[in-house]
Amino acid sequence: MAQLSDEQLYVFIDANILLAFFEYSEDDLAAVRTLIEGFKQKKVIPITTRQLRDEVFRNRGIKINAALKSLREQGLDLKIPTVCKGYSEFEELKELQKQYSKKRSTLLKSVEEAVESRELLADKVIDEFFASVDLPQVSDALLERARRRIDLGNPPHKSNSIGDAVHWEHLLQEVPKGADIHLVSGDKDFASERGSDNLHEYLADEWARLKEGNAYLYRSLRSFFQAKLPGINLPSDLVRQKVIDDLGKSSNFSRTHQCIAALAKVDITSPEDAETILRAALENAQVRWIITDDDVSTYLENLLEKFSNDLSDELVEAIEDALDDRPQPPSEEYDPFADD
Repeated sequence: MAQLSDEQLYVFIDANILLAFFEYSEDDLAAVRTLIEGFKQKKVIPITTRQLRDEVFRNRGIKINAALKSLREQGLDLKIPTVCKGYSEFEELKELQKQYSKKRSTLLKSVEEAVESRELLADKVIDEFFASVDLPQVSDALLERARRRIDLGNPPHKSNSIGDAVHWEHLLQEVPKGADIHLVSGDKDFASERGSDNLHEYLADEWARLKEGNAYLYRSLRSFFQAKLPGINLPSDLVRQKVIDDLGKSSNFSRTHQCIAALAKVDITSPEDAETILRAALENAQVRWIITDDDVSTYLENLLEKFSNDLSDELVEAIEDALDDRPQPPSEEYDPFADD
């Protein structure tokens, strides 16, 4: 089992991070269990409420449906020319198609039964998470402070939700003075307008003033583990990160298409990774110049649909504009390394 550091950490793990467990591999969830073991050892002190638990349970079905969407829609549509009929291989392919359809239906049925009975591995890990933490009820006084925060226009909050304000007020109430807080959240409402990887300046200043400590934001568990618990790794992140890095470094159109095909085979579970991919599409000319090619545009549009609420409005608008307006590729004589 991975080792935990000796440093005691106060941490808030947001609902969007917990819901991403439904896209984690078995090995990734085993790594999360190492974190939960840290709760029991009091090396990591999670601060949460019943409000957050209820938020996870309310959105569970939506997250699972999104995760299963591709499997439900994925068929094996063999388009075999008539001239191939009569060959034994043709009949074998048709039989394999039938077997695929049956296995796919059986798999979906098994998964949906597990969903209904809450027997998914992610369900078990989430249940272990909440069983290992204190879940105080949100008081009327705390709710009133959260409403006042929203009325004053102070972060964090969404226009139609009080949840983030409740979480922050609870952290101010529960974390001891002088302690740092580590927020793990893909929610842009905690993030700075200057850069989504940084905590909103108002929140950082408020924490320093009221708690005499520092507040840090991590947009994924991977970022939190790398910064504070380097002994824990999410195995699938190693593969995912390499493919994302490859897209950013793509040096030609052919390589870009290969990277997009590879990205389509991995689950992007955090806004942090989504932002890196989308920025690569804007900043790497070898992606930008073919951004409206079917495979590239379809992948980016799906990514944007999945994470649009967690990304900056500026980035979303830039990608939408790029998808609507393909730039002209350079001439064959163009040399990006040539002197002016």
